[in-house]
Amino acid sequence: MQSREDAKKIISALSSPDRPTCYILNMETEEFYLAKVKKDPLALRFVPEEMKTEAVCLAAVQQDKNAIKYVPKHLKDRILF
Repeated sequence: MQSREDAKKIISALSSPDRPTCYILNMETEEFYLAKVKKDPLALRFVPEEMKTEAVCLAAVQQDKNAIKYVPKHLKDRILF
């Protein structure tokens, strides 16, 4: 059985800006993506459309206004006001 550190090394080696960790681990929860965009707001571009909730998008835009370009059209009005 691999240790937690071994798992972190493997995930780190597989991750890249074009292939974020969330895709490797297939962790599709709102809380996961919310934590990700709070650390890196522009990671919103990698969040699957169905997981781009108002909360996730708002957190990203509050951290970096440039993240607005990755917010779905139907949420932009609510996020901007």
